[in-house]
Amino acid sequence: MTLFLWLILLVAGVGAIVWGAETFAEHLGKAAVVLGVSSFALALLLAEAEPEKPATAAVASLRGSPGTHPRRRITDNPSASEDEPL
Repeated sequence: MTLFLWLILLVAGVGAIVWGAETFAEHLGKAAVVLGVSSFALALLLAEAEPEKPATAAVASLRGSPGTHPRRRITDNPSASEDEPL
């Protein structure tokens, strides 16, 4: 492909991302009211922030479960060693 075509695709991709973010933000408040939840909670859910992972890691660490190093659970990094300092 030529450089010109790649640039057009890059600009189109960035434009699509910006349009999607603007549309998401524009309709988030209305959807939160309809569903009866806060805008923050809905944004967190839809953005897939996965708040349950750090909470699960904290509880498992407090209970002393083996193989539940907080760094491994929070970052989803299987190479994080339990011996590494946080």
